[in-house]
Amino acid sequence: MRYFLSTLLFSLLSLEVLSASPKPIIDRKLSYEAFVYEDKTGQLTAHDIISGPMTAKFQSLKETGRISYGYTDSVFWLYVDITNDKEYPLHAYIGSLRPDPLVLDMYEVVGDRIIQHRGGTSVPIAERESFRRLHFFEVNIPAKSMQRFYFRTYSSLDMTLDLHLFDENSLLMTQVQLDLTHFAYFGMMTSLVIYSLCLYLFLRRIEYLIYGLFAGSIAVSAFIYSGFLEYWDIQLGPLTSNQQARHAMAISPILTMMYTIQFLNLKSLSKWVFRFAQALLCYCLMVAIYSFIERSPFGALLLVGSQASTMFASFFLACYAVYRGRKSAIYYATGTFIFICTIIIWTLGNQGVIEKSYFVAFTPLFGGALEMLFTMIALSWHFKEYQEYQFAKEMSDAEAANLRTLVQVVCHDIANPLSVIILAKKMAQKLNIEDPKLQKIFENVDRASRSINAIIAQVRRIQSIKSGKFKVTLESVSIKSLFSDVQFNLEQKAKAKGITLTFNLAANSEDDLLALAEPTSLSHDVISNFVSNAIKFSKKGDDIKIRAYMNQGKIILEVIDQGIGIPKNILESIFSPSKATSRPGTEDESGTGFGMPLAKYFIEQYGGTVAVESRDISQHPESHGTTVRTELTAYKAAP
Repeated sequence: MRYFLSTLLFSLLSLEVLSASPKPIIDRKLSYEAFVYEDKTGQLTAHDIISGPMTAKFQSLKETGRISYGYTDSVFWLYVDITNDKEYPLHAYIGSLRPDPLVLDMYEVVGDRIIQHRGGTSVPIAERESFRRLHFFEVNIPAKSMQRFYFRTYSSLDMTLDLHLFDENSLLMTQVQLDLTHFAYFGMMTSLVIYSLCLYLFLRRIEYLIYGLFAGSIAVSAFIYSGFLEYWDIQLGPLTSNQQARHAMAISPILTMMYTIQFLNLKSLSKWVFRFAQALLCYCLMVAIYSFIERSPFGALLLVGSQASTMFASFFLACYAVYRGRKSAIYYATGTFIFICTIIIWTLGNQGVIEKSYFVAFTPLFGGALEMLFTMIALSWHFKEYQEYQFAKEMSDAEAANLRTLVQVVCHDIANPLSVIILAKKMAQKLNIEDPKLQKIFENVDRASRSINAIIAQVRRIQSIKSGKFKVTLESVSIKSLFSDVQFNLEQKAKAKGITLTFNLAANSEDDLLALAEPTSLSHDVISNFVSNAIKFSKKGDDIKIRAYMNQGKIILEVIDQGIGIPKNILESIFSPSKATSRPGTEDESGTGFGMPLAKYFIEQYGGTVAVESRDISQHPESHGTTVRTELTAYKAAP
């Protein structure tokens, strides 16, 4: 902390003093005045380069149009000619604004001697010629003369051949400007880490903790990469120089994907999108492990690839989340897009496509700061969404509890008068009424009362299912009786719409088929539900076929209609209780959307299966309709 405070105070004082000083006389970019040669063997010495014929093999950086190298085992040699046309000696500093080269040695020829000036992160701060974070060398050029300086540089990470010539004031002013930019960035990142951790402690939601760790890894990576670790002589475990920034770099893609998966809740959006994100997370994890084991330029290049892939993946995943209605993802996608744009600008500057000015050099930091700002907004919005979700959940739970109470009360209140009706019917039957019409009426009353009683029992069973107390008891169910019950319950409804119900029992020379199921739920919640839906979506004059037959030892029940069919988007989630599948019928009949999920639940309890095939009228105007096929186990009596 004392290093940080002293550096910050020195930077602010220097900025104040230098701003009042005369305009700097030397501030010159030398990159495009330099010539470069790539030593792929790494074996050439300064004597080989300076004294031998190698100078002819150097290429002008301006002609190549490229100043970005790195991620290679090659050593790069540069030379630049500095001319002093003044009447007095030139005292200046020459070097690079990049703090990351592992080696940046300067050579100058003085008489017959080649003098080496050591620089780069491989040289401890105390042994450098100037006690600075940046690598600069003090030079003196006589009046009216030209002097050539050679540089040898190497880095297993990204490397920009960036050379500058400054006088003392210009160098100090530039370093102060760069330091203050970094301090502002570190301050913002620290604030974001604290903000994320506070949200985690308050809400106990893992995505806030992950993002706090992610922001921390980015800040540590930038801190190490910028050379402050060596400048302040700080050791963070195995991290002792900016050449080991890859350790922090390896963590950020992993945390990026973990945070993206959690923040966007990809698992609830799409299983394929979720699996893609998981696969990318595994890839980043493997790259990180490889980079720790194999500390080669190729490993560093793989890390950059994983960072780029997670960056673009996060943007497209956020866009998909926005498409699916996640409002907080808008800010996340915007921040990621801004960061991608700044990285592209920075890359163009490294490749020499655009001039690498102060703004271009620091676009990743500026873009990162803006990304973090938008992410903080996204976190706040996400917090708001979470509060709204919690409130809606509490209201939904309260409504569900009230509904359960209401259903129980209604069932209880209906059961009492129904018992009176059943008792009255039994007493009337004892009168030995011989009138066929009255007998028919009493039979209908008996069947209707039994049906209502069964429905009440079924409602109570549904409540038991939700509470986990209900267990389906399987027994022999007559398909002939099942068809009779369904016909009795729904025939009038079908006739009212001008629809015909046709029942067909193919018993293979037997009088009946026996299925292993629970009779009430099979009648009221399964087959009656399928037939009722068929009536709902059919038109006048249509014929609905309900048939049963044996197939490979299984009983197949089919409900086939010629109705308007089911749209593809509804058909895909027709058995999902969490998806809205209810729609009005051909005569605006309404429904709840819970019938099909409940039917599937009971069929699975029987050990059976159900499948729906449908041709929507909008896609198949000439041959539309729906077939619901249920497969049940045939009942086998004990020997």
